[in-house]
Amino acid sequence: MPPPEAASLEPVFRELEQRFKAGSIEQPISFYFSLGDTERWTVRVSGQHCEVVPGKVSSPADCVLKTTPDMFTRIVREKYTPSPAEFMSGTVKSNNIQLLFTFQKVFQLQSGSP
Repeated sequence: MPPPEAASLEPVFRELEQRFKAGSIEQPISFYFSLGDTERWTVRVSGQHCEVVPGKVSSPADCVLKTTPDMFTRIVREKYTPSPAEFMSGTVKSNNIQLLFTFQKVFQLQSGSP
């Protein structure tokens, strides 16, 4: 009997779909999330649409985020913004920190957002 799989982050990504704020960006943006050892997700947004798919799409993402499943869950559910120290220590890694702020705006993840 195979060992049980760790809980998927699918519920967290479905919450993201519900938080999508249409009209918050003008140009399409793609985000790729590498979370822990097994979780890989792609999120593509445009002015009116949000697409969340498990795995990695063939084209390179505009913004890549690597962190732990727990940290990503905290970012989404608690509107947590990682500290500079967490980036410097490697707890959170990204190729485009500015687009992470856009990600927070598109999905209404900034603390104090309505």
